[in-house]
Amino acid sequence: MSLRETPQSVSVTTRTEMDDFGQNTMNDVLANTTGITVQKYETDRSEYNARGFDIDTFKYDGVGSPSGRPGVRGELDTALFERVEVIRGANGLMAGAGEPSAVVNFVRKRPTRDARASIGLTGGSWDTYRADGDVSGSLTDNVRARVVTAYRDGNSYLDRYEKERGVLYGVVEADLTENTLFTVGYSRQEDNADQNMWGSLPLFYADGTPTDFSVSTSTGADWAFWDTVKEDAFVELAHQFDNGWEGKAVYQYRKWVGDSKLLYLFGNPTRDLDGMFAYPSKFQSYERQETVDLSARGPYEVGGRVHEMVIGFNRGKVRPKEMSIFADFGGSRFTPIDSEQVFTGDFPEPAFDGEQEGSDWVDRYLGGIWPPA
Repeated sequence: MSLRETPQSVSVTTRTEMDDFGQNTMNDVLANTTGITVQKYETDRSEYNARGFDIDTFKYDGVGSPSGRPGVRGELDTALFERVEVIRGANGLMAGAGEPSAVVNFVRKRPTRDARASIGLTGGSWDTYRADGDVSGSLTDNVRARVVTAYRDGNSYLDRYEKERGVLYGVVEADLTENTLFTVGYSRQEDNADQNMWGSLPLFYADGTPTDFSVSTSTGADWAFWDTVKEDAFVELAHQFDNGWEGKAVYQYRKWVGDSKLLYLFGNPTRDLDGMFAYPSKFQSYERQETVDLSARGPYEVGGRVHEMVIGFNRGKVRPKEMSIFADFGGSRFTPIDSEQVFTGDFPEPAFDGEQEGSDWVDRYLGGIWPPA
């Protein structure tokens, strides 16, 4: 539906706006979107809220299903998107199952018939640099392609924290007939974070007074890291019929893999930083999502007037898996930490030979729409 026909609040962040304001991640875009709150657990996990509820439905080109795990690990780069749409409120009309918060729809870049190319170079504080490129054009009279790449590396205002990111996206469109369009695309994003935090800083000292740490203070250990790989692939087939109807079939595949060693510190310390505890853990995470979406829309005449009908079917499957491996401190998962190691990153890496916990489940979603409009 057009924005004018949509009976809810909608915000659209265009490619121009993302470029002008340096909104290179999903966090940047949503933090500047009306009614959306970005809540960061720490350096590499975020949660998005709207109208008092978590946002758990993220679509790509209008197709998707709710995520199988809460929050978002890592940061999704915006280099491969033409715009980002957010519809706020209960989303059953256009998104099926999901929280009554909002739906975020990422609209990917598509090939252009005319040849285009662009290169961007940026630099910032804490030795942060970014380069991105975008090339698009026709390969033959009936085939077009586009390739997008981006690379980012830099430090942070936080002590010791470093992060590197690489992005690659390719998409091909082919006119099978005058009225039939076939599209296939693939993207991959790798994030490598080092000396990152797990959890936040203590709010109060042991005497009940608020803590007053420097903004650069970090609990990240020298051996801590959090590496993630996101892969997306999609296939689309669209056809325009002579009677005004149009049909579309879409298959989307998404995979997220994470590997990390993290140090969590907790407790209410004295002003000398005594009384804190170390809770290290090793995590291996995986999530796979598959979605099939079939839709058709077109005009029909009843009572001397022309109406529009939309018919749709959507099936999604999400499988998250996670394994946690803890250290063993004499039968306990945590141990007191020396005051000189609390914020210096010097806590030694344990053997991670203690207890193990894991989860593995499958969520399935099925939906359809058959209303006259």
